[in-house]
Amino acid sequence: MDASGVLRDINRDVSNNPVTIFGRVRTLMNELGANFRERDIDVDPEGYLMQLVLTELTGQPTVPYVFVNGQFIGGADDTLALAASGELLRLLREANAL
Repeated sequence: MDASGVLRDINRDVSNNPVTIFGRVRTLMNELGANFRERDIDVDPEGYLMQLVLTELTGQPTVPYVFVNGQFIGGADDTLALAASGELLRLLREANAL
């Protein structure tokens, strides 16, 4: 698959799921009871290319990439900060992910 195919897959996942995670913040989402789709870049056959495309889309060079309701909310530190402030729960509720 080429970069445009990976981009189509990413856009499909982000559009069709209330929460999409590329990388690992599974524990937090499970603790919150969120409905999410996880793509593990480390084991996905297109993982390297997926990370290149996600870096270009988000400006963030490292996993995880967390999308809620189609919007990139950041990586692990950003997601944890949103959880600590209560904002993540609000975003998850708005996305009907709880």
